[in-house]
Amino acid sequence: MAMRKLGFAGLRGLRVDELPTQVRTCFCIGVQDRCMYSHTFHFRGVEPFTTGCTAVVEVKIFGRSLTEDQVLLDICAAQKLLRRIMERYDHQNLDRLEEFLSRNTTVEVMAQAIHDHFLDGLQQLHLAERGKGEAGLGHLSRVEVLVKESDVAFAGYSSNSVPFVE
Repeated sequence: MAMRKLGFAGLRGLRVDELPTQVRTCFCIGVQDRCMYSHTFHFRGVEPFTTGCTAVVEVKIFGRSLTEDQVLLDICAAQKLLRRIMERYDHQNLDRLEEFLSRNTTVEVMAQAIHDHFLDGLQQLHLAERGKGEAGLGHLSRVEVLVKESDVAFAGYSSNSVPFVE
């Protein structure tokens, strides 16, 4: 029987049966939130300009297995984590926030910042669970963030591993 070819970067040309098990199978949950912010763009050859954005942010969390409760991650915990991150930026001028002082706050940069804050929050959840003698979140394998600046334009950032350091 012929195996279907995959066409995404890094695995191009591999048959499904040639993929490592952790790539072949995973669970996924997602949460979404939004925030409004203003910022100034600085592009080469163009006068800086200030604009605003209502960003709709989607976060997907992937994992190899489920917990003993048969969930990948408490979806309410994921939603609260994303909400806390969105509150950092909601109704803010990003030009005034220390984390962006030397950056051009493109949608790509925002996706990376949200991703990194989300990973930090997952790390805290992991440590809290481990502190209670539970398994933690070591079964999680990937986090993807998509920031939609309109119904036709978006950018994202993802990591292929979720490093939890004890």
